[in-house]
Amino acid sequence: MRRAKDASFLAISLAAAKKTRLDRKSPKAAKHSLIRDERAKRHESKSILALIPPPSLQSKAVSRLPMQVPWRDFVRVLRHLGYATQKGKAGSARHFFNPARNPNSISFKEPHPGDNLNKRTLRLYLQKLQLPEDEFLRLLEKA
Repeated sequence: MRRAKDASFLAISLAAAKKTRLDRKSPKAAKHSLIRDERAKRHESKSILALIPPPSLQSKAVSRLPMQVPWRDFVRVLRHLGYATQKGKAGSARHFFNPARNPNSISFKEPHPGDNLNKRTLRLYLQKLQLPEDEFLRLLEKA
């Protein structure tokens, strides 16, 4: 029983000592401690926000895109949209041009060594084209 009383007395004494130290701080030191607290809060909120993906990356509905799309089918959809192939310099970059559409000039990397675009790359390409997934799927069925 005596130990419990001693421990609580010690905790109260430490809290009181800490309070008196804070009371004795100069106004300048108190201001700096407030600034540090604000910075810590901002850093904490930024780190929490980093864990939450931005709304553009949060999927509201389940994606109906296939896991893989053959490159030739993707090019057929581009041709259906009115894009024509431009001569590329070299490598796997392929350039397409359509003056009636925005963006009118666009380039994609042809997949290699395989022949298929994976779902992630396809999503990036559709964002680059400013083409909704539903419209792409509709055009893919037509092509």
